[in-house]
Amino acid sequence: MRKVMMKKFLLMAAVAFLCVNSAFLYGETSVWKISNGDNVLYLGGTIHLLRESDYPLPQAFEAAFEQSDILVFEASVDDFPASLNSGPVRAFYEECAQITAMMEQNDEIGRFVALTTQLNAMITQYENAYHSISDQTIPLTDHEQEIRGEIITIAFAIQKMVQREDIAAYLETARNILVLMQENDDLKFITNLMNPDYTSLEVIFSPELFGILASLCETYRYPLENIQFLKPYVAYSALETYIVRQFAKADGVDMFFQKKAKEYGKQIEYFETVEFQYDLLANLGSEYGESYYAYLFRELESSEDIEREFDQMADVWRRGEAIAILEDVLYVKEHFPAVYNAMIADRNNAWIPVIESYLKTRSVEFVLVGAAHLFGPDGLLPQLETKGYKIEQQ
Repeated sequence: MRKVMMKKFLLMAAVAFLCVNSAFLYGETSVWKISNGDNVLYLGGTIHLLRESDYPLPQAFEAAFEQSDILVFEASVDDFPASLNSGPVRAFYEECAQITAMMEQNDEIGRFVALTTQLNAMITQYENAYHSISDQTIPLTDHEQEIRGEIITIAFAIQKMVQREDIAAYLETARNILVLMQENDDLKFITNLMNPDYTSLEVIFSPELFGILASLCETYRYPLENIQFLKPYVAYSALETYIVRQFAKADGVDMFFQKKAKEYGKQIEYFETVEFQYDLLANLGSEYGESYYAYLFRELESSEDIEREFDQMADVWRRGEAIAILEDVLYVKEHFPAVYNAMIADRNNAWIPVIESYLKTRSVEFVLVGAAHLFGPDGLLPQLETKGYKIEQQ
C-alpha cells in the first residue's frame, strides 16, 4: 500500500513537472526535432525489445532517419556478438554447454552442486561454527553446535562424492572454465558480470529473496544455474529479458536502426562503449545491499500478466507519453538515488555536451536513446529546453 501511494505521489509530481514543461505534455510519437537556428537534430526515445506487430515503426522515426546524415546510439549492438566469435569465448561457451549437459543428464552432479552451494551458504552464515572445526577454543551456542555438525556431515558427503568419476569430470570442466576466465583478456567482460569467487546468489541473497528468484525461474522454465552465479542486477536483467523475449521477439528500435544505417551507408556514432555498459550493469544497485534487487524481483513476481504490461509499455512508448514513462523513473530516483544517478542523471549529463556539439554543425543527426532518458528533472528534453533550444514533438 505504501508503495502504491508513493507511486501516486510521484505521478502527481510528474504531472506538475510536465505542466510547467508543456512541450512534453501531449503524446504524439517518441521523436523530437531539436533546433539551434538552422542547425537541427532529431532525438528519438527507444525501446530495446519490440513485438513483430510494432512494425512498421511510427512514420516520424522513418522521416528522421531519411533526413539524417549521422545516427547516434548509446552503444554498439554489434560489439557483444563480435566478442562472442573470438576463439577463447567460443571455447568458454563450449565448456559451459558441456557443464549444463552434464547437470541435465546426471542427477548426482546436480545433487553435488546443491550440496556445495548449501555448504558455502552455511559457512558464510555461521563462520564461528565453521572455524571451530579446526579451532576447538571457539565458544559456540547450542544452535551453532548443531550447525557445526551439519557442516561436517555435508563436507564428508561432498568429499565422498568427488571420488566419483562423473563428479571428477564435472569438476575438471569447471576448472577449465575458471582458467579460461582468469587467464584470457577476451573473457574479462564475462568475469566482471559474475560474483566474486563465483559465489552463488543463494549465498548472497537472503533465503526469502533467493526463494523468489528460484520460483520465478521455475515459473518461466528458465534454468536457475544459468544465472545464479551472475551479479544480482545482471541475473535480474537476463531473467527479465528471457521472459519478455517469449512474446517480444522482434528487434528493438536501436538494433533496427543500427542495421538500417549500415545498409544505407550512414555514419554511426556512439555515446558509450559496451565495456562501460558492462561495468555499469555489473555493479548497479550494490550500494543498497539486497534491497534494490528485492524491489526488482518482487516487482517481477507481482506482475500478473507481463505480456499485457509490456503491451501497455510499448503503446506508451509509441505515443511518446512522458507521464507514464516517468512513473518508474521517479520511483527509483526517490528510493534508490545512486541507481538513478548511474543509469540516468550521470549519463544524460555526459551526453548533453555531445548533443550540443552536434547542434553547432550543419549535418543532421538522429540521436536514439532509451525513452527513460528523455524526461524528468535530469531528462535530455528539459535540459535542452532550459538551454534555449527549440523543441518540437514530431
